[in-house]
Amino acid sequence: METDHLFLKPLPNLATPTMPVGFGFYYMIGTDPKLMPVVKTFLNPDIDVATVDPVGPSPLLVHKPMLKRLARPWFDLSKKMQDDAGAQRVFGWVLEMWG
Repeated sequence: METDHLFLKPLPNLATPTMPVGFGFYYMIGTDPKLMPVVKTFLNPDIDVATVDPVGPSPLLVHKPMLKRLARPWFDLSKKMQDDAGAQRVFGWVLEMWG
């Protein structure tokens, strides 16, 4: 978790082995007209941009086996987005949350 999230009570663990749970961010909507063209450039063509969840990496509850499967692709996508000038321009500081 990031240091800017303070929980005063334990969170219920609603994550399952097949479905993680994350906090939704209103400014990470992949279908936003300003963001959608850039989001689409990083999606597999068979993935609908409307199915991209508006969650960042924090807070996130995920089972370890799923995290092991996701860690490398997540890192690779983050690096690819960080190295893309269009993504840098459109996302600005929020880019770090997309990867």
